[in-house]
Amino acid sequence: MLGKDPLEIEKHWRFLFERTTNFGSRGAELRAISAIDLALWDIFGQSVNLPVWQLLGGCVQESIKTYNSCGGPS
Repeated sequence: MLGKDPLEIEKHWRFLFERTTNFGSRGAELRAISAIDLALWDIFGQSVNLPVWQLLGGCVQESIKTYNSCGGPS
């Protein structure tokens, strides 16, 4: 991704996701794509001086339940 436009978020996601199909598109590969996707959204937010939640449509509810798959019970 070096030298690529970080604001082409969907293009990068598709490129990376299409390359994981040989591995079953799950597990560590999807977590890596997710981390890159979040970083790209953060770069975009910083470039327009807006928080990511606002870029993705704004607040629609006060709180959400989360799922912790690897951080232990606390």
